[in-house]
Amino acid sequence: MRIFFAACSAVCVLAGAGSAQASTVIFQQTGTESFVNISNAPLPGPGKYRFEATSDVAAFFTFTGGYEEHWDVFLAPPPRPHNENIEGNSNPFVIDEYANGLTAAWEFTVPKTGFTFFGAPAHYADFGIAPGTPVYLEEKFESPYFSLFAEAATLDGTPIDYRFTVTQLTAVPEPGTWAMMIVGFGAAGVMLRSAHRRGARAFAQA
Repeated sequence: MRIFFAACSAVCVLAGAGSAQASTVIFQQTGTESFVNISNAPLPGPGKYRFEATSDVAAFFTFTGGYEEHWDVFLAPPPRPHNENIEGNSNPFVIDEYANGLTAAWEFTVPKTGFTFFGAPAHYADFGIAPGTPVYLEEKFESPYFSLFAEAATLDGTPIDYRFTVTQLTAVPEPGTWAMMIVGFGAAGVMLRSAHRRGARAFAQA
């Protein structure tokens, strides 16, 4: 039993090592400008982001975040080749936020790829698919980006000393995290198997 708990502890340590970098500053810019215009800068992928801006004088801030929401319906179960696409579509998602003052902060979330399973509705017969056939919807959120515009609230071209920081607060577990968890569970199995064999030998020698 002690070996089992030790193995489980090893798995937790390995998994934690892969997710230790969940909060990371991914962008930072400072300077003195009459206006700041950071346009369509890419975000690394799904996750929650915090945007913080400061100025030495009262300023007007505009923040924009967006991504392309893309969905497709496939025959279940996944994964399936994309030539089995039944239908799909794309729509841009854009959110704008505004603030006035010496500081401003926003949070923006880029969702993870999602899957929804259901039986084909009656109108899928138009695609040659019998109603009730298992299908699934895959929803992706692609090409995430952000923009920032700032200028003095007086709107007279007064230069502002600014700092702008983007922090990724949460992230989807990276493949390395899953790999370490698999290795950890594999190690747990080896430890338990080894303990079982030692016990069997001890019994045989008794």
